[in-house]
Amino acid sequence: MRNEVYLRGTICDIQPSHLFDGVQYYKAFLNVVNSSNRIPIVFKRDCVEEGQEVSIYGNIRSHTHQVNNRKVTDVYVYTDFVIQEDCNNFIYLEGNICKVNSPKVDSKGNKFQTFIVANNQFPNNRKVNNYIPFIVYAGSACYDALEVGDVVGLSGELTTKGNWCEVQLA
Repeated sequence: MRNEVYLRGTICDIQPSHLFDGVQYYKAFLNVVNSSNRIPIVFKRDCVEEGQEVSIYGNIRSHTHQVNNRKVTDVYVYTDFVIQEDCNNFIYLEGNICKVNSPKVDSKGNKFQTFIVANNQFPNNRKVNNYIPFIVYAGSACYDALEVGDVVGLSGELTTKGNWCEVQLA
C-alpha cells in the first residue's frame, strides 16, 4: 500500500533518537516552507545541519511506547533524505480504517471525527505496521462515511495537531 510524503522545509532541533541494528537514528523537526507546520521527522544519516533547508521524500510512521504508565503514539515522517526537485507539502496514503471514533466538537464549535488507518510497509523485507491517527472535519467528503474495514486513499497537505495527522484533502 502506498505511503508517500513529500516535504520541503528547514531542519531544527536535531538530536539522537535510537540505535537499531547498530545504526544511529536521529529525530528532528521540519518547519515546512510557507506554512506554520512543524512536522516531526526521523532519519538515519547524520548528513544535515541545523537550519538547513531540505526537500525530502519519506513515509509516515507511528511508534507506540509507554510514558508514565500510559500508551503514547508518536507520529512522524521517516526519510532517507532522497531529494526531490520542487518538492511541496504533499501526502498520499493508502490503508485500512481500523478504528473510527464518535464525532466531537472542538472549542471553536467545529465538528470533527478521528480515525486510525493501518498501513503496512516492507522495508528491507521487514514488515512495519503503522497505525496513523487522522482528524477529518465536517464538510469533508469522507466525514460521516468512515467505517472500520474500509480501504482508503488519502491525499493532500499534511499537518499535525499534537500526535494527530490532518490531511487537507486535495
